[in-house]
Amino acid sequence: MSQNKEIFLISPSFPPGTGGIQTWMKNWVKHSEHDFTVLTEEAEDTSFDEEVDAEVIRDSILGPLGYLRTAWYAVRNRDKQIHLESPMNAFVAIPAKLLGAEITSHAHGNELIYHENSAGFIRRTLFKLGLRTVSKFVVPSEWTKEKLQDFGVDEEKIEVIHPGIDFQKFNDFELEKRKFSSEEKFTLLTVGRLDERKGHKLVLDAIKDLEEVEYLIAGSGEMEEEIKQKIQELDIQDKVEMLGYVPDEDLVQLYHESDCFIMTSTETQNSVEGFGIVYLEANATGLPVIAADTGGTSSSVKDGETGLLTSTDLEEINEKIEELRKNQGKFSEEAVEWAREHDWQNQIQKIDEFIQ
Repeated sequence: MSQNKEIFLISPSFPPGTGGIQTWMKNWVKHSEHDFTVLTEEAEDTSFDEEVDAEVIRDSILGPLGYLRTAWYAVRNRDKQIHLESPMNAFVAIPAKLLGAEITSHAHGNELIYHENSAGFIRRTLFKLGLRTVSKFVVPSEWTKEKLQDFGVDEEKIEVIHPGIDFQKFNDFELEKRKFSSEEKFTLLTVGRLDERKGHKLVLDAIKDLEEVEYLIAGSGEMEEEIKQKIQELDIQDKVEMLGYVPDEDLVQLYHESDCFIMTSTETQNSVEGFGIVYLEANATGLPVIAADTGGTSSSVKDGETGLLTSTDLEEINEKIEELRKNQGKFSEEAVEWAREHDWQNQIQKIDEFIQ
């Protein structure tokens, strides 16, 4: 059991924003035994700040002036353990480190491939200097761990701790009446932002010639019109329904109405699936999943046990859908148990003990 520490969390990504990093940081602050002060970006909606037992400081902390401001906050709070949501801008902690502060950090994925593929010399140099200030890293997957090691981080500094889910929220549900899907068809579901990396168009191509299949797409984003156009081009309007943003109160039912969760994420130059919390959410409802084996998804999906991993080859995706359709029942029990292990309480305890 860890002892309480005072932690100064620098987290530009924090509610009301949504996304994987925001979910990590929100739940750590809510469930941790440690005492937090959170430095985050300014926001119009600050109602979440009242839900957590922590001091939340909101200021402009991005961009050149923001980095200087963040460094000043870090120096002022150097008596606490300083934790970064990501090493993206870890160089802001260098002055505090020189004055004796302990620096720890999460790392995810996108920040690593950005500095590997696209960052200029100065940005990349600052990134590497920032990495040296960090004594311990929490990462979501073996893939992220290997990427950090590629940047010269010692293996013993890195601990793989998967993100968590609210298991009871997704598991404790009894379906009484269908609202989104057809009972007669095999229902595929994707939940996530509509962007190029999530692989929606791959799934559309894969299901084009499949019989008795429907594909539900939940989410919004910049790819909405392009996906709609793709549906028209393939003439599969009868197989696909775009649901747009689905509120939390309906999301659990949507999972329980479906037969398979599928998200064939790809890796782009500056973006990758560092883990994939949605696969665990689906598993918690008993849904098996199909995921493209890119980035950190192999840490979230137990191939052949909680679902199936695939390449991004259309023929293979098609085959995996058919394989899962024929053997759907064999995955459900293991999927639920895998998700249960990842309840936030369990995962946050692991983080607390590691950074101690």
